[in-house]
Amino acid sequence: MKRIFHIITTIENGGAEKQLLVLASEQIALGHIVEIIPLKGKLELEKKLISHGAKVNSSLLNKNPLIQLIMLRLYFRKRNPDTDIIHAHLPRAELISAFANKHLKFFITRHNSELFLPGGPRFISNFLSKLVISRSNKCIAISKAVAEFLIASNEIFDGGKIEIVHYGFMPDDIQSNEYGYKKNFIIGTISRLEPQKDLYTLLNAFAEFIKVKENGILFIIGDGNMRLELEQYCNQIGISDKVIWVGKVQNVHDYLKKFKLFVLSTNYEGFGLVLLEAMQHGLPILASNNSAIPEVLGETSYSLFETGNSRILAIKMLELTQEKFRIKLAEENRARLAKFEPTEMAMKIMKIYDH
Repeated sequence: MKRIFHIITTIENGGAEKQLLVLASEQIALGHIVEIIPLKGKLELEKKLISHGAKVNSSLLNKNPLIQLIMLRLYFRKRNPDTDIIHAHLPRAELISAFANKHLKFFITRHNSELFLPGGPRFISNFLSKLVISRSNKCIAISKAVAEFLIASNEIFDGGKIEIVHYGFMPDDIQSNEYGYKKNFIIGTISRLEPQKDLYTLLNAFAEFIKVKENGILFIIGDGNMRLELEQYCNQIGISDKVIWVGKVQNVHDYLKKFKLFVLSTNYEGFGLVLLEAMQHGLPILASNNSAIPEVLGETSYSLFETGNSRILAIKMLELTQEKFRIKLAEENRARLAKFEPTEMAMKIMKIYDH
């Protein structure tokens, strides 16, 4: 039996955070003790983590990073190197854990195809990333795309330190809920409202779509810095009355089960957990052909469209108004779920710990 300390920047709802819930649940089911140590933000996933048997240690929450480092070093000093393991997720947690740890096995997971310090000086990002990875036993990349990005962007000294383990997917219990849009063809996306997600491509495609399919409605779930800018753009191209800005929600399933089509028009993804959530609902999916997305959907899938090409996206959206075609693609998408079995994911990570 191992005691696994997952250090993570935040346990607010997000892809990396949801995946930690899956991993912790599987590790507990395998008989291990799991403790989650978040460093900042709100404890949005605390109840779910506890319900699955994890301990959530919030003693460091929102403290000064230097204080967090000192407290973690003292905490880890008491641990047994034969049984205890540190596993860090996301840059702040990786950095603090790397300096706090002296004698325990130390692993990190890279969840995104982006620099260690997005928006910061590249040479500093490269230096810190290499420093953290050099102090780790292994760097786990959630996709081939993330591993390739680390090497290509000079964020790692030794590519041999990388192990690729895809996310595991734990289906949620889906409850019924009704909305007053039954007569509409509802297209939806789940996305942070940030430049990475390229929502302009989706909005432009949707503007073309509703010229033909007047009962089209677009639901955008998520929030971010570009909300006002994107709303103003909808006004400019005359689709404001057709776009529903849902914002950030606790249960995306309430909306997913009402969609006829799910679209992800992103510039890059470390993995794309929202695609698996859409698959669970039996939805046909259209997504940008880049980064890790072909790993999730299949490299030859009809679901893929050229990144940034709103014309091609609009054509595919219109083709998927045909019910038979939509059902066929939805079945193909849903069949991909079997590739992301959570127990298999957890077992692969446990083997990485052992070796």
